[in-house]
Amino acid sequence: KDISDMDFPIDSGLESRFTRKLLWAKPNASPKLFQGHTTNQFDGTSFEAYLERTGLSIIGRDQKGNPITDLKRRKFLKAVMPRIEAASGTVIEVYVGEQSTILGAVTWQGPYNFIVGTDEQVNVFASAKLLGVRFRTSGSEQWTLYGYDLDIELDGEY
Repeated sequence: KDISDMDFPIDSGLESRFTRKLLWAKPNASPKLFQGHTTNQFDGTSFEAYLERTGLSIIGRDQKGNPITDLKRRKFLKAVMPRIEAASGTVIEVYVGEQSTILGAVTWQGPYNFIVGTDEQVNVFASAKLLGVRFRTSGSEQWTLYGYDLDIELDGEY
């Protein structure tokens, strides 16, 4: 029989039973299997969620909008303006980092609380050649970070 003569459409949903899903295994005395991306908890316990960026050396943008970086000049970070989508009242902890070299350790300061729907920025202070920023929650909140702006002033070379 030709495929065009079949009594059901080719896209009949038969493959939906075989959808790929992320699974996590907990192989201990009481093993469990968890389906990922269905809750903000792991086995009933909220977990820490964070996004961070270190080694930031940007000092501005050129006329075409490309970033200008400088690894030698010290930068003063005064404020972080996150663009976060979450339920109003959700508290996101913001940390700022200081770093002397790309491969060097990061010294974190914070947390500074950013309240979604109330705050527009978090006033901070960090001073280093390279900066870092971290956004963190430890509850079962759902949130999406779309980006952030930094209020930075430049100092001399060190």
